[in-house]
Amino acid sequence: MYGISETTVLTAVFAIGAAVSNALASILQRRGARSVPVSKSMRWALIAALLDQPVWLLGLAAMVAAFVFQAAALTDGDLALVQPILLAELPITLLVAPLFFSGAVGRRAWVGVLGMSAGLAAVLLAAAPSGGRAAADLTPLLLTVVSVAGLVVVIVMAALRMTGSPRAAAFGAAAGSGFALTAALMKQAMSRVEAHGVGAVFGSWELYAMGACGAASLFLWQNALQAGTLVAAQPAITMSDPVLSVLIGVLAFGEHVRLGGWIALELLGAIVIFAGSIELSRSPLVSGEAEQPGRARGRGRETQPDLL
Repeated sequence: MYGISETTVLTAVFAIGAAVSNALASILQRRGARSVPVSKSMRWALIAALLDQPVWLLGLAAMVAAFVFQAAALTDGDLALVQPILLAELPITLLVAPLFFSGAVGRRAWVGVLGMSAGLAAVLLAAAPSGGRAAADLTPLLLTVVSVAGLVVVIVMAALRMTGSPRAAAFGAAAGSGFALTAALMKQAMSRVEAHGVGAVFGSWELYAMGACGAASLFLWQNALQAGTLVAAQPAITMSDPVLSVLIGVLAFGEHVRLGGWIALELLGAIVIFAGSIELSRSPLVSGEAEQPGRARGRGRETQPDLL
């Protein structure tokens, strides 16, 4: 029986800190984003408007804290270990959100979120991603950047044709994909610390690519928070980030997953994720049935339930 190293425990603690910080960031930023007219969607005017919202700035501070925790976790931890732990962000968000918004999450939303979380946990437990290199070779890394960037563009183009909760979910998936790539570039940049010292990080192209990718992903996430409810947007980003991170870890960093008989549990987990997503889509907070009639539609704003 394999013991758990001190490094692994510390990595997990940092990753959990990132999950908690991300959950708080999502809630605070959604509270700020819901007051911005939808006419500012997919424009940098959206960010300018958000900078005037003190609650959004608090959310940004929480996101910076999450970034620091994540960087610390990725310094010695595998990408395929750190990113899946961030899945805890989803139930934490639902637990904390009622403290900031009026209303209740509801049974369907809880069943859907917990089902999706349990399904993904089963998949990751069965796959047991592990091992791998501290840094990826240049060619696989560049192919990863191009592929993920292309995926994000496709999702964004689809999102622009949607409205309401589907639009929020699509932008969330695009943001999650971008944050997965950001994490990969972060890990690549942090790998230089042990070999060449902290100063070497500032001379790496990965650091600046990470900054650009992170900024673009943050922009897409704000559009997701503005487009629909938090319950619609959050699962998309929370699921897409760890799944794509595991894929990047395997293909670019040489990390390993279990196959063979474990595939049955992985398929079962995938089925549970699908069932959970169906239940979540039927939640009044996602379907729009919880919209409050007293909040009129007008001036470019959409009427949405209060628990966002």
